Amino acid sequence: MNIRPYKQGELDRLCSLYALINAVRSTGFKLTRLQTQAVADDIIENLSSGDLKDLMLNGAEHKEVMKLARRLNKVLHDVYDKQIEVMRPYRHKTPDFETVLFDMEYERSCNNGVIVRFFSNALDHYSVFDRIEAERIKLIDSAHIASLPLKEVSVGYRTRYTLRTDGIYYLRLRNLN
Repeated sequence: MNIRPYKQGELDRLCSLYALINAVRSTGFKLTRLQTQAVADDIIENLSSGDLKDLMLNGAEHKEVMKLARRLNKVLHDVYDKQIEVMRPYRHKTPDFETVLFDMEYERSCNNGVIVRFFSNALDHYSVFDRIEAERIKLIDSAHIASLPLKEVSVGYRTRYTLRTDGIYYLRLRNLN
């Protein structure tokens, strides 16, 4: 599925919000640009000013991602009669890289959204995993990162990019009726 991701501004730290929205879209749930803007507006409007300030200045850790996901879920429920189930499969374990890739590809084959968090010397970023293709990790990304070379990514700190396993989320979208 080819999804053109919504892009964040160059100076904001809202990649977690964009990753949630792009991950929901990756499940095949179609929203117009105006509908997507309304969803994003609702999420932002319902954050406390302190939470929004913290998100803008520091980005998101798990607690903030889940606040955004709960707000997204409320909008999906109230407006679209849908709900996302958010799972964090590697919260207490760090499997090997091949297992993580296999699991992410499996989730995508089931049409689920897969949020990933990459870390490097110059980057701490949430994105959406799409697929493995031609020795690259293809992304649906808000910061113009279309893909990363597979050989430069690991779950340890031995490569240029670390895939933070505690920052991987699976999103399953379901109808409520």
